Amino acid sequence: MKKTVVFQIGLMIVLLGLILLGQRPAVAEPNELEELDSGSYPRWTQPAQLTTAALAPNGARLPVVAAAPNGTIIVGFLIQASGNEQDTDLYYRTTSNNGSIWSPALSSSPSPIHVSPGVRSTELDVAYSSNNVPLAVWREGNNDIRFARQQQWASNGFFELTTGTPSVNGPRIAASGVTRVNVVWAETSGGQFFIRFRRSLNNGNDNFPVTGQLVRPDITARPAMVVADNTVHLVWEEGIFTPFSGAKIYYARGTVNEGTNSVSWAGPIQVSHEAPPAIVNAKQPDIVLEGTTLHVTYVNRESQTEQAIYQVECAADCLDESGWQSTGNISGQFVSVHASDPYDLVSALAAANGCTMAYFHGLIDPNPNEQILGTSSCGNWAQSAQDIVTPLQNRAINPRMATRNSWWIYLVYQEIQLDGDGDFLPPQIQFTRNDPALFLPVISKP
Repeated sequence: MKKTVVFQIGLMIVLLGLILLGQRPAVAEPNELEELDSGSYPRWTQPAQLTTAALAPNGARLPVVAAAPNGTIIVGFLIQASGNEQDTDLYYRTTSNNGSIWSPALSSSPSPIHVSPGVRSTELDVAYSSNNVPLAVWREGNNDIRFARQQQWASNGFFELTTGTPSVNGPRIAASGVTRVNVVWAETSGGQFFIRFRRSLNNGNDNFPVTGQLVRPDITARPAMVVADNTVHLVWEEGIFTPFSGAKIYYARGTVNEGTNSVSWAGPIQVSHEAPPAIVNAKQPDIVLEGTTLHVTYVNRESQTEQAIYQVECAADCLDESGWQSTGNISGQFVSVHASDPYDLVSALAAANGCTMAYFHGLIDPNPNEQILGTSSCGNWAQSAQDIVTPLQNRAINPRMATRNSWWIYLVYQEIQLDGDGDFLPPQIQFTRNDPALFLPVISKP
């Protein structure tokens, strides 16, 4: 005890002396996340399996993930309750300590977001409001886009964003600013094709008064967006049944006017150019904003066995095709998938610590199954040194990502294991995160 007191007094004297001499003491600061700064990849933790055959005997599919400002993480997914695909409903788990403990516990059934027996709920997406409330948007049947805050989930409540529309698909949700919640989806109605946008001004507690739409000449699908204040950056897939030319990826920029509850759109322009070789069939886009640079990935699907992930980016003049720079094929050789679940490669983008990461599923011959693979802008989008996240013995598909504080990276995916006879079991949901290395502090003098 006496030694501690003496040490503390001595330290105070040293600091006082430095101050009197007009100097400040050296400061101990942690290093940046070395894994990403050096161009290598995150060190992933052992995956946590969020669903099991006992709790989801018919399988769990299409996971999504979001991180709250306070650090809570939500993973949402679909569970098929019976042998009837129409009995597919929405469930979730949360963790407040980066995946060490889950609520409900992994031994218990997950909590419901929405349950509607006999009507298929699908295409779920989740986000957190600025006040840490989980939000969900999804497609109900073929005709409705629905939204609900967590307070509504227990009562199976929701807000109808569409009513009886002939065909809708691809809803996505994003929080922005202090209290804004943004939703986008694709729609076919009255023989016309649209991208629809709506915004809530108070964390999803109002009726999404801001509305905007893009009228398109061909079938639209799978929109993705990133929102910065009143600017909406939007990409989507269009023309999936266009003869000979295939689908293309388009970009448009929206400016929200909350005074008139409207959105003005600039563009769109096509961003899926590559010549030579030409992009045959561009699908499944994703978008992220890293600093002031937009990054977009998509799949060029020439056939089931010949697919590749492409990346384009824009830092300025993004409404001019010349403003977009293409890295080209970032998946290396052609990658394939099993027959139809899903039909295409799927990529997910995330930005953390000055790096943009693209993770995707794919089967690289002669491997027997799809794996989750990744590449990074900090590694110059290296095609030959991909991060291999999952093992070969199981299929791993449909990745989605989220980040927090430019430090934590969360990855979820759908895993399909094989039984003893080599047959595929119903899919289940896996979660993993990066494990930032611990560094000695850097001692820097002012």
